[in-house]
Amino acid sequence: MSASRGFTLLELVVIIAVIGILAAAVAPTVVNQILDTRVSATQDEAQGLHEAMVGAPTSDGTRFGFVGDIGRLPSSLSELASPGGLPSYSTSHIRSIGMGWRGPYINSGTSSTDYQRDAFGRNYVLNSGQVRSYGPDGIANNSDDIVYPPSAPVVTGTVAITVKTISGGKTVVDPNGYRVDL
Repeated sequence: MSASRGFTLLELVVIIAVIGILAAAVAPTVVNQILDTRVSATQDEAQGLHEAMVGAPTSDGTRFGFVGDIGRLPSSLSELASPGGLPSYSTSHIRSIGMGWRGPYINSGTSSTDYQRDAFGRNYVLNSGQVRSYGPDGIANNSDDIVYPPSAPVVTGTVAITVKTISGGKTVVDPNGYRVDL
C-alpha cells in the first residue's frame, strides 16, 4: 500500500486561517504607511507650489517667484506653468529692473496638470496665497485638510519713486506739482 502525500483538509484550513490572521494584523500598518506617505507628499507639494508663488528662501535672495515677477498672487495654479496672457519678462532701461512672466515656476510633471493634483488625486484649491488639499477624506474645511502656509501670506511691497527733471540746466528732484499714479 502506497502512502499518499499532501495536506489534509484540516491542515489547509489551519494554514489559511494563520495567513488570514497575519494579513489582518499587517494590513492596517500598511494602509497607515501609505496614508502617511500621501500626506507627506501633499505637504511637500503644497509648500513647493507656495514657494513658486511667493519665492523660496535662498542665500542670495534671488528667487522671488511669481509675485516678484508679476506683482500679484496667481489667480490660478495654471499661471505658474504657462504665461497665458501675462506679459513676458523684460528688463526696463531704468535701473535694469525686470518684470513679467519668466516661468515656468514649477515642474508640471508627466502631464500638463500633474502639479494641480494632490497625492490623493484631487485638485488643490488656491485661496489668497494658500494652497489647500482636502486631505485623506476629501471633505472640505475639516481637521485633516492640508494647508500651506498655515496662515494666508500678506503680499506687500514698497515702491520708491524719485522724479527728476531738468529745468534751466539744473536737475530738480521731486519738483512741486508732479504726481505719480500706479
